[in-house]
Amino acid sequence: MEIEISIKTKAGYKRIKIKGSMPFEMYGHRFAAHRNYAFPALWNVAELLTGCSVSREFQTRKMAVLMAKKTLETIGKADFKKYVANATQQTGGRN
Repeated sequence: MEIEISIKTKAGYKRIKIKGSMPFEMYGHRFAAHRNYAFPALWNVAELLTGCSVSREFQTRKMAVLMAKKTLETIGKADFKKYVANATQQTGGRN
């Protein structure tokens, strides 16, 4: 599957399309694992609406997804919604 992520550049945030896998849904949002843009040997998980990372730089895709789910459970739905609103404002993502 193809997904969009946000990467930070000197000029601000830029959205790029890359290959994603292992999609899952939580709190009404969709997420997917993808290779790290700067370090392709590592895995990240991005929220698909904003393209922002939820977990970053893991050696396996499975570990990146597990840690993303654990992070989401730890912060809870209310704080995650605040994160999405803030990330959307910073990166120009869709909401």
